Amino acid sequence: MSCLKNILLAGILTLGIVRCDTHNQYHFNDKIEDDKIEFYESIEYNLPLPYLGNVLKIAKPNGVRVIYIDSDNDLKLDKFIIVRGENNRSTYDSKTEDSVELNSIKNAQIKFDAYLKSINDFNINLL
Repeated sequence: MSCLKNILLAGILTLGIVRCDTHNQYHFNDKIEDDKIEFYESIEYNLPLPYLGNVLKIAKPNGVRVIYIDSDNDLKLDKFIIVRGENNRSTYDSKTEDSVELNSIKNAQIKFDAYLKSINDFNINLL
C-alpha cells in the first residue's frame, strides 16, 4: 500500500510541477487574417521528469504549413519545420552549428514572437 501511495503522490506532484508554468494566454485555434493558427502546450514524457513545451502551427492559404516548437517552455524556438506538400519538409534545429540554419532559427523566432503578439492582441480584443 505504501508503494502505491508513493506512486500516486509522485504523479500528482509531477503534474503540479509541469502545469505550474503555462502560457494559457496564447492557447489559440482560429484564423488571424488568412492564416489558420493553432497554439497549444504539449507534455513531453522524458525521464527523469516530464516537461511542458509549446507548439505553434501555422497553415498559410497557399498550403504551406509552418510548425514552431519550443520544447522547454521558455518561448524560445528549439526547432521549426516548414511543410510544402506531402514530401517536401525542411527542419531547422537550434542545436545545430550551421550558421545558415542558426540564422533561419533567428528569423523564425522573430516570426514566432510576432504570431504570439497577434494571438495576444486577438484575445484581448475579444474581452
